[in-house]
Amino acid sequence: MPQNRFIALICAVVIPFSACSADMMRTAAPATADRAPASGEDVLGALEGSLTALELELLDWNARLSLALVTGPEGDGPTDMEIRWTPLGEWLASNERAQAEERAPGLIPLVRELGEQHSRLLNSAARIAALYSHTDPHLGAFLRDAKADILAWTHRVQDVFVDLSLNWLVNVEMDPERTAFGRWFYSEESAHLLREHPELEPILGGIEEPHRRLYESARVIEQLLAEDRRDEAATYYLANTRSLASEALAGIDELVAWHDTRLERLRQARAIYAGETSPALQQIRELLHRMREVVAGHRR
Repeated sequence: MPQNRFIALICAVVIPFSACSADMMRTAAPATADRAPASGEDVLGALEGSLTALELELLDWNARLSLALVTGPEGDGPTDMEIRWTPLGEWLASNERAQAEERAPGLIPLVRELGEQHSRLLNSAARIAALYSHTDPHLGAFLRDAKADILAWTHRVQDVFVDLSLNWLVNVEMDPERTAFGRWFYSEESAHLLREHPELEPILGGIEEPHRRLYESARVIEQLLAEDRRDEAATYYLANTRSLASEALAGIDELVAWHDTRLERLRQARAIYAGETSPALQQIRELLHRMREVVAGHRR
């Protein structure tokens, strides 16, 4: 599912780092019961490297998140994960953090604020995941063009009844699968969209028959005209072709409305990223920088 795919993307960024960092933390900073307490110099020296690594990992996390909001998640991943911890979250809950605060008490208020900004960061990412699913921004324009094509096609069919000098249909496609919408409808692109969004099945299913019958109705009209039964052809047009066009257009309207909703959700997700996620990340980076300054001061 699209939302789950996005959550999976977040997790692909967040969780692997978390799992790795959990193991790394156990290796790099084992419980004090397992070894002699580290000296203050050892703890603070290791912390400088950790803070730099944490910032780089968060920058990578942010780059993947922002890219997803622009281009959409690539590939499939697990769908039952939740947004969890970043490597920073692992560090905040680690012995290394507690030891660092003990050796450099000036870190305590910075770490407290760091935890608040980290929660803000992940809360915003969770809200983005709840809103987001990748949406082709060009689909709406294509669907509106498809509606215009159907209207133009209907008028071309109607022309034979308005212009009595015409004895046959002119520039009227009779194969629904050769229209722009028909080619899309029966394409892998459409099938992929339906797999991604099964809620579209009733909408797409409701379009298929009237769209097919609409173009096939031109064959009936063409045959009646060939038999010099113009009045019957006109009656058939009014009773069938026009109503089928209305049905097909109404179905495409539903698809357009669905797409517009997805674009609005994407707009909201991007607004959360710009207004909450990105500022929280910037605050975290500033706090990490201040923490490095505190650590450097204690090591002088």
